[in-house]
Amino acid sequence: MDNYEKWWMNFDMNNTGSLFENLSSYFFDKYNVYPNIEAFIDYYSNSELRKQIDMHHPRFSVLSGKEIIELIINYDFDKMIPDEFISTTRVDEYCDYKKNELYWIGWFITYCKYKKDTSFSYIYNYIGFSELRRLYITYHEMDNSVCYNKIFANEYSTTRTVPVV
Repeated sequence: MDNYEKWWMNFDMNNTGSLFENLSSYFFDKYNVYPNIEAFIDYYSNSELRKQIDMHHPRFSVLSGKEIIELIINYDFDKMIPDEFISTTRVDEYCDYKKNELYWIGWFITYCKYKKDTSFSYIYNYIGFSELRRLYITYHEMDNSVCYNKIFANEYSTTRTVPVV
């Protein structure tokens, strides 16, 4: 991996972590609604915008996580947030997502994307949001390679299972 690739990986890991971590506060501050976090992350992970980021499009080297959310809402949704991305209850009343958990999820998916040299959507769809939340409990303070190796050790088996520690 050359220096540019390392720079891009670090930028992308931190920016994606920040994007996921700040979804709730950004949605509420800007649109006065609480997001359905999982639905938005599902959408983002498979979006055209994410594909452009995966290709290292230079336009995205200066965008913050908040700006990425705005791009999705303004261009993909024509400035209207679809109902499936809006929660009907306040995040702090129903949701046990922790900001550092969401940061780690975005950060770790991006780490795997670069380590495996594949797309963000492949990694996200391979592991899944629920599994990433479960993995966070055990692996968030370990070296990334430990969790990565546990997940992808069984990749070529006929039935995929993520090992439990």
